Amino acid sequence: MQEYNEVKKLILSQEQEYKGRRLAQKQQAERRAEEEETNYAAAQDKPEEEKLQEFWSQVSEHSPETRLHIAAQVLKQQEEKQKGLSADSTRPPKREYKLFNAVGKPLNVNEAKIPFLLTEDDKLNSLVLDIAVYKYLDTSLLDVDIQPTYVKVLIKGKIFQIVFPEEINTESSRAERSQTTGHLVLTMPKVNGEVKPKTVKHTPTTRKDDQTRNYSNTIRREMLEIGRSEDMDFSRIVKLRQYNQQCNSARDGKGRCEAVTDFVDDPEVPPLE
Repeated sequence: MQEYNEVKKLILSQEQEYKGRRLAQKQQAERRAEEEETNYAAAQDKPEEEKLQEFWSQVSEHSPETRLHIAAQVLKQQEEKQKGLSADSTRPPKREYKLFNAVGKPLNVNEAKIPFLLTEDDKLNSLVLDIAVYKYLDTSLLDVDIQPTYVKVLIKGKIFQIVFPEEINTESSRAERSQTTGHLVLTMPKVNGEVKPKTVKHTPTTRKDDQTRNYSNTIRREMLEIGRSEDMDFSRIVKLRQYNQQCNSARDGKGRCEAVTDFVDDPEVPPLE
């Protein structure tokens, strides 16, 4: 607060100085503009490239008027360049694609020259159109227009149109992007026809399958089993028990089992030694 008066005087003096400097810049810019118009009128025979070289080689002052003048010059150059391109007769004109013939029938157009595949799904009774658009193309750059007899797709402003072999149902149609390939897949049900139900095929078992099953059961029996088995012969166990009972009843005092009465000796068998 003690130096307020001194600071105020300093600020006012700098403001007056800046106003004077800005007034001089404006007057200098006006004089330069008049000189450039005079020089431009006198140098009509010079080529345009030489004029541009002289303009950009000049030393300019850092002021708002100078920046506006440079911006106007750049805009003027762009306009002249655009006029030269439009007036160039050697440049071929842009091709215009016809989407319909004289009768009004749609035509097949592939301006984007992009691969596609149109197939029929008999199970769903529909047409499936797979357009191989670029994988990383933003979906906002795609515009799909499905009509009963044709579909038109705009891919980055380029037209893709294909005619259907039969009429489709536009209300039930859907468009999807593949998450793996990025393709645009259009599924369009047909108006005529019906959806075929899925049929489950029953394959009868063959003799070879039965043999395989029996072979697997045989292999399973060769392994160690705990519990009751299907191939156990209980009749042998009963016969062995009867033989043990007879042997116990016929034992002599020395603990030897006497010969069974119904034993038949075969003379061809050699004696045990």
